Amino acid sequence: MNRCILAALMLVGVMGTVGPARGNEAVAVFPMSSVENVDVRNQLLTFKTNDGRLWLLRVADPATMKRESLVKGDVVRIEVDLDDQIVRIVKVAHSSESDRQGSRFK
Repeated sequence: MNRCILAALMLVGVMGTVGPARGNEAVAVFPMSSVENVDVRNQLLTFKTNDGRLWLLRVADPATMKRESLVKGDVVRIEVDLDDQIVRIVKVAHSSESDRQGSRFK
């Protein structure tokens, strides 16, 4: 009887420390992605990652797309949640190869 109670208490203790991931937390981050297409009406963003993969994902909050005013070619950092929805977009200051070469010779 004591073993059953102890086992039940241990189970409850373990269940209390492990919680489910929230829907709005980022589970995937694409740090340097290039915007390929912006569909504000349908809340869709097409972007290409550093490794060349093309992604088409829905933006969870439509205000995010309007606030960032994204256009093709923008370099962005994208965070995606468990539902494969974009929860955060941040424009990244991207220096071109010519900028890096020019600063090397200064």
